[in-house]
Amino acid sequence: MKKILITGSAGFIGFIFALKLLKKNYEVIGIDNYEDCYSVKLKKKRVQQLKKFKNFKFFDLDINKKNQLIILS
Repeated sequence: MKKILITGSAGFIGFIFALKLLKKNYEVIGIDNYEDCYSVKLKKKRVQQLKKFKNFKFFDLDINKKNQLIILS
């Protein structure tokens, strides 16, 4: 199974892309820091939808902070 990393997976484009890949049985790792440029509530709702897929893992982190990325290695 191919693994795909999607940053901004709670945003509109990241969410739609992740959803399409998950439906094709890709393993998807989603990252988002829930930046409040628009509704955080909506973003969290999207992530909950993605978490229904067994092949989805989500990390609430900021990729600009190197020390947070260690958990992905």
